[in-house]
Amino acid sequence: MEFWRRTGVNVKFSFVRPFFRQQMVYLALSAVLVAIIWAMGEQINPVLVVVFTLCIGNLLSPAISRVEFLYSGRPFPFNWLIFLPILLVLTVPVYLISITAIWLLIRLKPLFSTVCNLN
Repeated sequence: MEFWRRTGVNVKFSFVRPFFRQQMVYLALSAVLVAIIWAMGEQINPVLVVVFTLCIGNLLSPAISRVEFLYSGRPFPFNWLIFLPILLVLTVPVYLISITAIWLLIRLKPLFSTVCNLN
């Protein structure tokens, strides 16, 4: 940071901290999901769960925060009655985008395995 002070450039990375904090929450959530599914005895690919969790979290959070004004100031039962239909409507395109990302990742797996010499 000393270089930036000497050159007179004012650089603030305050927007980066909340983003990485959210990523840590999403990664922790995906680790819990993988652990639960693994504990049930199912075969699981942790990379797909991480990608799916990151896609849903990073796409749904900004969309929900943009429409927060619709439900945030309402009393208890009404805020949930407004929030849940909004969440349902926003979840459909987010889910479709996330499934497409997972499908592309699965489809490109042979390409990565040949380039990286993975067996």
